[in-house]
Parts: sequence; C-alpha cells; structure tokens
Amino acid sequence: MGEFSKLVGDVGENIVSNFLDLFGWENHATNKYVACNTRKHDKQSHGIDALFAYQSPLESKIIENVIISSKYSSNPYSSVPSTFKSYFEDIALAIECYNKSTLKKEINERISSNGVYRKVETGVLFYINNDDTPTKQDITSQIKNIQNNTELKYRTIHVVDNKKASFLYESITFIKNRFDEDKVNFFYPPTSLNLTLAQKKYYGKVFPVEYISSPIIPFVIERNNHEQPIICLACSEPYSDELLESLLSCTRDLVSDISKNLMFVFEKYNKLENKESLDAIRLATGKDIIIEIESYRSDFRS
Repeated sequence: MGEFSKLVGDVGENIVSNFLDLFGWENHATNKYVACNTRKHDKQSHGIDALFAYQSPLESKIIENVIISSKYSSNPYSSVPSTFKSYFEDIALAIECYNKSTLKKEINERISSNGVYRKVETGVLFYINNDDTPTKQDITSQIKNIQNNTELKYRTIHVVDNKKASFLYESITFIKNRFDEDKVNFFYPPTSLNLTLAQKKYYGKVFPVEYISSPIIPFVIERNNHEQPIICLACSEPYSDELLESLLSCTRDLVSDISKNLMFVFEKYNKLENKESLDAIRLATGKDIIIEIESYRSDFRS
C-alpha cells in the first residue's frame, strides 16, 4: 500500500512538472522547504512542491513568486469541501512563510538586480486525480461557498481541478502542435499596468500565472517572411455566434496595429452546423480581417 501511495505521488508530481514545462516554466525548482516563522502555524517548516519566479509581463516592476502545491489522487473527487479546505490552508500557510524566507530573498535578488521591484506571491493548487468520468471533472460548485480561515494571509491562489487542467493542457498542446512550437508565444496585451515596462514586448514564452484562471488564453504565432503574426484566442467554451462576436469585438481594437490575422479556437466547433452564421460574421467584419476557426478538442466533424 505504501509503495502504491508513493507511485501515485510520483505520478502526480510528474504531471504537474509537465504542466509547468508547458507554461514555459522549465526552470522551476521542486521539493523546497522554508522554515515556519509564525507560531500560530504550529509547524517546523513548510514544504513547497514546486516554485517559479519571473518578472511579470503584465504589470510593471513586479516579480511573481509562484508557489505550487500538487495534490493528486488515484480516486475520484470525494469529501471535496473538507479536503479542499485542508489543501488550501496548507498552501496559504506556505505562502505566508515563504514571503519572509531567505529563499525568497535569494531568488528575487537574482531576478531584480537592476531596478526596484515589488515582490508578490501567488499560489497554484493542482487538485487533480486519475478519474476521467465526464460529469466529475469540475469542483467549482463544491468549493465556491467554502468559508476559509479569515486569518490566512495570501494574495491570490489559483485552483486547477480536472476540468481546468484539461483546458490548459489540450488548448496549449493543440496550438503548439498546430504550429511550429518555436513560433508559438503567449500574448501580453498592453494595459495601464504594464505601459511603463522597459523594452515592452507584447508576447513571450512565459505563461503569466494570471491566465490559469482565465477561460481564454491569448497567443501570438510568429510567421516567416515578414508576414503579420496570427493572434489566437483559445476559449474553454464551445463555439457560438454570440461568443465569437464578443471575442471579435474585444480583439480587433486591441490588436489592430499588430495583425489582421485572427484565429479562435474553441472546445467544440462543428463546421456544418456553424458555417452559415460564421460566413455572415466574416462578411460583416470586412475583407481586411482574416478569421480562422478551429477546435482544440476536435473530431472528424470539425
């Protein structure tokens, strides 16, 4: 039994490590420990399954310290409110003590050697398992009303359940397989928070941690021979006319000076059912905008 438990743990760590590589976080550290410096925690130390730090491309003068917790099971979700509450508290306590640790100081000093940066901590809790029953992948409804300890000190903790993990894995993998992986980048839209970034780039290989909880992942696909890049949005929802029109509306102005080539990738898209409405949207959009539609979870119909 002990050997099987270790196998499950090893598999879970490998799955999470593969996700971090997919995010462009290849240089993450694993199995780190920080001393507990808060008496109320009643602990000697806190274990951190994985750790990654980077200069934020979405907010000026910010270093993101991403603390990752891997909770993987061979069984379906059960007793979710109680197990989630325990897992969530564990990572929150680790974040609090990491904030005051020498490990954070050492890592951040290497990253922020030039300039003054604000250092922030963000948690990512992978709460996943080996069950693939379609109706048992989403735990949002079971955790959204949980009352956590009000004394916990954390900024943001993103939760990745089976459903979210599937979207992240399938969409990013689809785009990297669909195009030359070297030309696939994550899009960093300009906002009031990042306009002062020195040598601002609107794309890069590092997946911003904020995108984990988003239903939309934006990409920039570079092309050869000075052609305009492809701006791609991968969406966790199935295709609908209303959704496409909303995405078009918010995308066109944002990228009009970057590219006219737009690609939208949905969880599900049926060419036969949606051709007429898509043609109408294309005609209304105008000939200068090139729109391509695909599905990251496609079958022969799409």
